Amino acid sequence: RSFGAERTFSEDKNTISLLSLELQTVINILKDRLQKAQVTGKTLTLKIKYSDFKSTTRSKTFLEDFTEKQIQRVSFELLQTIPDIPKGVRLIGLQVSNFRNDKIDRFLGHQLEIDFEESW
Repeated sequence: RSFGAERTFSEDKNTISLLSLELQTVINILKDRLQKAQVTGKTLTLKIKYSDFKSTTRSKTFLEDFTEKQIQRVSFELLQTIPDIPKGVRLIGLQVSNFRNDKIDRFLGHQLEIDFEESW
């Protein structure tokens, strides 16, 4: 399961500064969705689709659930690693996955006991 947000452009974006503006919009949408769902995650993935429809992704996984400040910072760090921006980007998106759900964590956190009585 994941939460994400993306934007598709009618015209290619071919500079980091143009993509940074669009990325900030995607970050804001994603943060809002995460707050409404009351979830946090450990993996953040940046998705880029070029004008030739090829795509690339970059992701970072945290040891603990990340904060909104980390989403902001890491999203821009991941954008800096994207190659071929001058050839034109048609879509930018962010996805959060590897969720921590307290109810599920509590359930999975209990050690199951198995009775190995001999039944010969």
